[in-house]
Amino acid sequence: MPENNNDRELDSEVMSPLQVVRIESVHRGFLYQHLYAVGCLLKLVSQSTGFIVVERDEDVELLIDNEIIFIQVKTRAGPLVPSDIKSALLRFDELRLHYAKAHSDKSVKFAVIANVETGPKLSKDIADDKWPSDVHIISPDSEVALHKVAPPAWRSINEAIIWCMEIAKSLPFPTLSPETLVWKLAARVQYASSGEDTQRQDHKFSRSDLPNLFEQLVEQLQSFPDIPSDYRVLSDEPSLITSDRVRLIIGFSGAGKTSWAACHARHSSASTVYFDVGDLPSGALATSLSRELAARFVYGSGRGAAQLPASTGLEVLQALNNQLNLMKSPVVVIDNVQRIDPEDLRRIVMTCSNICFVLLAQPWENQGRLEALLEVNAEHLRGWDSHTVAAVFSDEGAHISPQIAKLCTSLTGGLPLYVKSAASLCAKQYGGDAEAFINEVDSGEHKVDLAQEAILRHIVASLSEEEAQIIAALSLVTLHLSSAEINTYFAALPVTLDGQGALLRSLQRKGFLQFYANGGLKLHDALRLSANELLGDFSGDQVLALQVCLRDILFIALLEKRELTRLGAWLRLLGPTGKVEILVDFATTESFHELGDPSDLKAVLISTCADESITPSLRFWALDALAYWELQDDAYTRNPLPYIERMEDLLSAENFGDKEQLALIMKQMNLAGIDKDSKRLNAVFQRARPLFVNDAVLSRIARYNYAMSLYSCEKYLDSHLLAEALYTEYYDLLDLSPAQVIGANRQELMRLFENKYDEHQDNIKRLADSLNLAALCMRKMGRHPQMAAIHAAKFYQLSGSHRSEMRAAQDVADDFIDCGDALAARQTMEQHVLPVLRNFGFEASTMDVYGQYAVILAYCGKYASGRSEMAKLQAYVAELPSKYQDGFANQCNMIDQIEAGLIKLPSREVNMLPLCVPQSSQRKVKIGRNVPCPCGSGKKYKKCCLI
Repeated sequence: MPENNNDRELDSEVMSPLQVVRIESVHRGFLYQHLYAVGCLLKLVSQSTGFIVVERDEDVELLIDNEIIFIQVKTRAGPLVPSDIKSALLRFDELRLHYAKAHSDKSVKFAVIANVETGPKLSKDIADDKWPSDVHIISPDSEVALHKVAPPAWRSINEAIIWCMEIAKSLPFPTLSPETLVWKLAARVQYASSGEDTQRQDHKFSRSDLPNLFEQLVEQLQSFPDIPSDYRVLSDEPSLITSDRVRLIIGFSGAGKTSWAACHARHSSASTVYFDVGDLPSGALATSLSRELAARFVYGSGRGAAQLPASTGLEVLQALNNQLNLMKSPVVVIDNVQRIDPEDLRRIVMTCSNICFVLLAQPWENQGRLEALLEVNAEHLRGWDSHTVAAVFSDEGAHISPQIAKLCTSLTGGLPLYVKSAASLCAKQYGGDAEAFINEVDSGEHKVDLAQEAILRHIVASLSEEEAQIIAALSLVTLHLSSAEINTYFAALPVTLDGQGALLRSLQRKGFLQFYANGGLKLHDALRLSANELLGDFSGDQVLALQVCLRDILFIALLEKRELTRLGAWLRLLGPTGKVEILVDFATTESFHELGDPSDLKAVLISTCADESITPSLRFWALDALAYWELQDDAYTRNPLPYIERMEDLLSAENFGDKEQLALIMKQMNLAGIDKDSKRLNAVFQRARPLFVNDAVLSRIARYNYAMSLYSCEKYLDSHLLAEALYTEYYDLLDLSPAQVIGANRQELMRLFENKYDEHQDNIKRLADSLNLAALCMRKMGRHPQMAAIHAAKFYQLSGSHRSEMRAAQDVADDFIDCGDALAARQTMEQHVLPVLRNFGFEASTMDVYGQYAVILAYCGKYASGRSEMAKLQAYVAELPSKYQDGFANQCNMIDQIEAGLIKLPSREVNMLPLCVPQSSQRKVKIGRNVPCPCGSGKKYKKCCLI
C-alpha cells in the first residue's frame, strides 16, 4: 500500500539548528521580560495607586507615587559585559534629559534587570565614581532590591514562573489557580506590548485594573436569607444591635435564629453582613469572611479589594478592620459557629476590633469554651408565646382554645419550625381539631412524628447512658427544681450517677438543660417529647418511684415554702401515684379552683366517679368537686345537673352523714339559683337549716351560698342584705375594721394578722366573697359598690385566691370606667389583672381579660394598642360559642366607635366612703333582731340567721 504523505512524521532534525537557537533566544528574552512585568503587576497589589507600562519608552516602566523607574530586561548566556548595556545607557541619558525638562516634579531611576551576573569589566565600571548614581544593575545575586514593587532578577524562565506562582497564591479572593493566572497575565502583557489591546493603547496597567485583571472574586456571595412572609415576633424579642460588641445567640435548629437576625438587619441603620459557616473548614473562615467583608465595605467603595495586602486570612481582616470608617460599627452575623474551632473564632473577633459580631449557633460541646474565650454569656431566643402559636394554628384552619395553645407552646418550646409543623399536621391529619391533636401529642399517642422529634431525636440518641437517664427522668418534670431538689430526685434513679455535676454541665452545654439564677434547672421544653421516649427503657416500678419522689418534693415546696405555682404539677401526680383520695379531697376545697387551670384533672375525677371499686364516699366527693366545677364555669356552658343527680342517688343509697347532705343541699341551692326558682331555693335552704344550726362556720357558709343563689335569682336587695351581714360578721371575727384596709397593701395587711394568718386564711377568703357579692348586688341595683369591690380584691389577694382576685379586679376596672377614670382602670388592669393572668395561667379567662383591656386602652386614647390586643385574640374566635363571637365583634366595633367619638367615657363622680357600707350609712350594718330575716324564711332574724 503506498505511503500516505499526511501520515509521514516530520524529520526530527532541523535544517538550520543555529536558526532555532536564535529564535529560542529571542522568545526566551521576550518571555522573561513579560514575566518580569507580570511580577511587577502581582507586587503592585501592595500599593494603593500606581501604573505598570510595557514596551513604551522602555521594556517596563514603574510609575509609583512621584517616582518613575525605567527598566530594561536583558537575558544572556554568559556574564553581562559593557557592550550588552551600552545602548541602554545611551537611552537612559536621553530619558533623563527629557524628564528633567518635561517632568521636573518626578524622581527618575533606571535599571537593567539581567538573568546573569555582571562580568569583571562591567563590575569595575559600576564601582567607578563616574557611574551614574541613578542607574542600577540588578542581577540574581544582587543584595539590594530595586523597589518593593520590582521582582528580583531570576536566573531562568522556570525560576520566574515559580516565583510568580508563589506570589499569585497569596492574593486574596482568587478564582483562578496561580499557574493559570500567571500565564493569563503574561498573555495580557504581550497583548498590550503589541499595541493591539484596545483597553490599553497606552500600554499601561493601572492599580485599579487589578481586581478584574486577576479575576478576584469581590462580589458578596452571601446575603441574609429571605424573611418568611409569615414572620412573627418572638417573645421578648431582643434587638440585633446592643451595646455589646460580641454576642452569642444559642438555639436548636428551628428556633428562628436566622430569621430573627434577617428581620432585624433589614430594619437596622447599621451596615450588616451575613455569613453562614456551612461546611467550611475552620481554618478557612478568616479568608472566606474577609472576602465577604471586602466585597461589602471595600470594593463597593471604589477602592477595590485588591488594595488589601497580598496575604490571606487574619492579615486581610486586619487591613479591612483598619480601613473601616463608618459612623456606626458594622455588624457581622456569623451563622452555625458551632462548626468552627473556638480559638479560630476568637482570633477573628479580636482582630476585627471595629466590627460588632452576632454569632448564631446550635447548642454544642464547645459552647462553654467559646463563652470563656470571648468573655460573653450566651443568649437564648425565646420562642413564640401562646397567642402567636394560636395564630399559626388559626392560619392553618385549626381551631384552638387558649388552654390548648398554652399546652402546645409548652410541648414545642414555642420554636417557630416546631409550631408550624404541628399546626400543619393538625390541619392535615386531624381536621383542624387542635384539642384532640395536642392532647394526643401530650400523651405520646400521636401516630406521625413532629418536626421537632425528627430533628432532635438524633441529638438525644447521641447521649451517654447516664445522660439519657437524667433527661428521661427530667421529662416528667414541667417546672424547674432547685439544686437540693435535683439531688433528691436523682437519688430515685435506677442507677447511681457518677460525677453528677459534670453530667449536668455537659447537658447544659448541649442545650438540654436550662439553668436558673437560683441554681435551679429544668429540661428544655422542646426536648420533652424526645426525652419522654427514653422512659421506655425504665420499668413501670422505676417510673412510679420517680413520680412518687417528685410528688413528695413538690408537696414539701407547697408546705414549707408556699410555692403555689407548683400546685398544679403536684395535683397531676396524685392520680398516677395512687393518691386519688387526696386529689378528690383537695378538689372539694375552694382553693383548688383558685390556682391555675385544673381542667386536665377532670378526667381523673370522672374516672373516679365511674370506678365501682372505689368507696362510695370517695365517689360522692369526686362528684361534688365536678359539680362545683361546673357551677364555676361560664353561664352559657355549665351543666352541673348530671353530677348533682348522681350525688342524690349515692346519698339515698348510702348512709352518709350531715356533711355529705349539706354538700348536696349547697349544690341544689346553686342549681335553683341557676334556674331562677326562688321558691325552690327557699325550700332547699330551710332543709339545710337543721344541719348547721349549731355550727357557726357552716352557718356562714350556708348563708353565703343562699345569698349567692338569691343573686342568681335576681333578688339583689335580699342578697345584698345577707352579704352585708356576712362581711360585718367576718370583720368582727378577724378583729378588723374597714378603715384599717383603706390604702393598705398586702404586706401591711399581713402584719395585722401577725402569726395567725394560717388560722384565718379561710375566713379572709370568705370575707372577700361576701364583700364581692355585696359589690355585685350594688351594681345590679344601679349603685356604685364603693370600697367593697376594692377591698374584696385585696382580701382575695391576701388569701391566695388568685382567680377570684383577678375577676374582682376586673370589676373594679369597670367601676373606674363607669366613674369616667380610664387611667385608673388601665392601671388596675396592668397592675392587678394581667400579672395574675400571666403568673397563674388562667387561660380560660384570656378572651375576657384581654378584650376588656383592649377597650380600656381605647378609652385612654391608645386605639392602635387596643386593636393589637384584639388581634391576639382573633385566633381563638372560631373556637368560641356564637354568643362570644358576637361579643368579640362588638368589642372591636366599640374601639372604632370610641375613636370616632361615638362612645365617650361617662362623666360621673362618686363619693368613695371610707367604709364598705351603703351610701346611706357610714356605720357597720346591723339587722334588727326582731325584723324578718332577709333570707326569706319568715322567721325573725334573731331566730334565723343570727346564730
